[in-house]
Amino acid sequence: MDVAGRVPPQDLNAEKALLGILIMESTLLDEISTVLRADDFYQKSHQAIYTAMLDFKEQERNRTLDLQSLITFLLSNGRIEDCGGAAYLAELSTGDRAALSGNAQFYAKAIKDCSRRRKATVFASTLRDKCFDDPSDIQTILNDAQTDLGNLAVDGSTGAQYSDMHKVMDEVYKVVDPQQSLETGLMSGFTYLDDVTGGFRKQEMTVIGARPSIGKTAFALSVALNMTMSGIRVGFFSLEMPVRSIGCRLLSALSGVPFSHILRRTFTNDESSRIIDAMGELYTKQLFIQDVANMKLMDLRAQAHQMKLKSDVQIIFIDYMGLIEPDDQNAGDERFNWISKVSRQVKQLARELDIPIVVLCQVSREAEDQEPKLSNLRDSGSIEQDADVVLLLHRARPKEGEERKPIEETSLIVAKNRNGETGVTKIAFEGAIVKFHNLEKASSYTPANSNNA
Repeated sequence: MDVAGRVPPQDLNAEKALLGILIMESTLLDEISTVLRADDFYQKSHQAIYTAMLDFKEQERNRTLDLQSLITFLLSNGRIEDCGGAAYLAELSTGDRAALSGNAQFYAKAIKDCSRRRKATVFASTLRDKCFDDPSDIQTILNDAQTDLGNLAVDGSTGAQYSDMHKVMDEVYKVVDPQQSLETGLMSGFTYLDDVTGGFRKQEMTVIGARPSIGKTAFALSVALNMTMSGIRVGFFSLEMPVRSIGCRLLSALSGVPFSHILRRTFTNDESSRIIDAMGELYTKQLFIQDVANMKLMDLRAQAHQMKLKSDVQIIFIDYMGLIEPDDQNAGDERFNWISKVSRQVKQLARELDIPIVVLCQVSREAEDQEPKLSNLRDSGSIEQDADVVLLLHRARPKEGEERKPIEETSLIVAKNRNGETGVTKIAFEGAIVKFHNLEKASSYTPANSNNA
């Protein structure tokens, strides 16, 4: 393929060298086939040779692949000319090819790199043509492009890399060696939670669940504020609340000025000074907020990648799962299946970005007057299975005519913890400033049976 008068990226010498090695050392074919597909080769005859080798291994299980057996196989199938002829195959396998077998992965990587470069040029050309000619909505075009580019980005596997017990024990030693610094996650600022979970860890998905008005968003923002004040770069996706409201909540929590005073501008001189000081502190912090309502899943993934790329966020919060919209409104997914898909995608996103992701979720009405359980996660789908940690919040609602207490004890339930204990502790919710914090003289953490899985 000629692109704008230029020969596409290719390395014919690497292709010839690798095919020669595989003819002489066919035992390497299984390993190389985890890296390369036939269309990764640039030259058509090389594609045909590689395909024939794979077909031979599949159809002639009791025979060993070598030059003569490959030629015989190709002659019987009438494919010898597609592969350049018997003389070309002999040319590939001449010389001391067996001595070069250690370079097989090196050649495979060179071929794969060129293949990906060719595919990238096709991607760019196709995207350009769509922008000119495709009548679809531009966002649809960009969403499709994001998917295609993501697939291209992960199409670079260097083979099945498994670990023997030497490597496994080397990794374990880093955990148990007292001379090594202890690896911990990002601390939430809530004492018992951090003690039990060891913080929010890379590539893990944490779910925060509660009934409406119990304080899912307030708790998430309290954790996010604690983190950003300690120098952690935090991303926060608010699908329900505009950025101005999020900012006012953060300001109230940090300054201690009641949220209602800020909204109504009824603060005293002292409160005004505290607000100014808090705004000055927040102004310098690295907390990045995205407040697009009812964001589509593909858009959320794209924005998260951008947030990681541009601002190198160390953790992302998503408020909340139930408001993430399907990419295709006509897809017809049942609610249960859609939430399952979202859960799996968020979990995968945490692994792609190599950071913790915390996602908020409602629990069902059955938990209205009792402590919620894992099974109460609303439209739960596969949330329970995908999540590494599940935190549930609960407190009794005030009875009719009963005034709210300034400080309300709230149960923080660690319902699932893949790497530690589960159990319950108490934290304080200060409704006036919409903030959770550690409860003074809190009772100790009450462990439950560990459910590590």
